[in-house]
Amino acid sequence: MQPICSKQQWNISFPAKKNPDFKKPSNVNEIPILVGSNPITRAGSGASGGNVSYELFLDGTIPTKSAAEKQTETKTDEKTDAEKEAERKAAEEKAKKDKEQSESDKLKQQQEEADKKATEEAEKTALQAPAGLNGSYNTASKTIAASWASNGPGVTYDVSVNGQTQNYSTTSINVSGGSPGSSVVIMVVPVKDGKRGSPATTTITIPPNQTQQETPTTDGTGTDGTQNNTTPPAN
Repeated sequence: MQPICSKQQWNISFPAKKNPDFKKPSNVNEIPILVGSNPITRAGSGASGGNVSYELFLDGTIPTKSAAEKQTETKTDEKTDAEKEAERKAAEEKAKKDKEQSESDKLKQQQEEADKKATEEAEKTALQAPAGLNGSYNTASKTIAASWASNGPGVTYDVSVNGQTQNYSTTSINVSGGSPGSSVVIMVVPVKDGKRGSPATTTITIPPNQTQQETPTTDGTGTDGTQNNTTPPAN
């Protein structure tokens, strides 16, 4: 959009008085323009005289944008660029946080899987047959003792002695019972969270009663009723 002419072309200088002999056509408009603007921009109300040039425009060719509107557009463009930069930084920050969250979730999942596996292994170990089960009989106290290795925390044990069962939280027992010459079967079953595991068993043989040893008689007769042929020494 170009003016049809300027006041300099009409030999009119600003701020000279208008030539009364000049008759401007009705379709020609005199518009204040910012000097050097490209595209041509109308001067705003705050523009100084040295920056303003009055130009003549035909109807339909008058510049539609003023300096204030152009400045507003520039600020809007700058604001848009700033917003774009802010959005870019926000997107980068979000991507960073998402990545950190993803890594955190991955580590959390791995830890949960490890904990689950450890729990399953502990439960499996807890329900295994107790190791190291052994027993003995004390002839002096006439009691049966048995002990075994622990299956871990939270485990109790159903202990059966010749079919009679009792639950223990310890890893050893001391009970009375059994007859001389008989065998006592001890079975230990681990129990955890209501689940019974594999049993361990051992058998203890109670020794028979030992008869009192017979001593020789004073008349020389042996313990088997035979005569003792030992000759006493001479006086």
